[in-house]
Amino acid sequence: MTRPSKLSKQLSKKQDGLGNNKARQGLADQLQEVINKHNQLAQIMRNSFDEMTERLNDASIVQQAIAQVVGIEKVNENAKGIRIKLLEDEATQQGKNVAKGVEDGTLLNAETVTEGSLVVTSVKKADGSPMYPSKSYLPFGYYKPEVQAVIRDKKVGDIVTLPMDGSIMEVLEIYVEKKGPMDVTGCSEDAPSGTPMTKEELDASLAVPAPQGEPVV
Repeated sequence: MTRPSKLSKQLSKKQDGLGNNKARQGLADQLQEVINKHNQLAQIMRNSFDEMTERLNDASIVQQAIAQVVGIEKVNENAKGIRIKLLEDEATQQGKNVAKGVEDGTLLNAETVTEGSLVVTSVKKADGSPMYPSKSYLPFGYYKPEVQAVIRDKKVGDIVTLPMDGSIMEVLEIYVEKKGPMDVTGCSEDAPSGTPMTKEELDASLAVPAPQGEPVV
């Protein structure tokens, strides 16, 4: 049997080294490709963020321009009216859901408020000014604990004073479910607080910032 010569061994080692170098170079190329793709994605995200920021700035500028033309009070009043309409439209839809539940037999009229009741109420401030929505359709458990304490065992037509701010709440309708829980709100978001919004709260949430250089009235 012929033994490999020293030269053959050297050539073999050299070829192995070249193969390892090619493998390492291949891995390096793949890594660089990943880095390049990551950088491209990061640039796309930065561009999208910049575009969104620009749009928000544009919207703010348009809002300021409208306020300067028609007056900030008029803008706020219109925004408040839109918000009130949205609240009332949502309450109307909830009322339709309740009516359908009564028609289907899944909701039954009840005499008194219990922990399993769906309670329909209206609230006015202590001075008689309205709060929105004008009718709230909420399960008993959705009301704040301090509200639960004063409406428990109440009947339709009963009027209570809320301990938080002296607002007046009237119990308009009471229902119980025939079987299982029912969500009349028509959405899967967090439960409402059970307290309608005052005009002041609407003002605070919808106020348009005064244009630069003009005092806030």
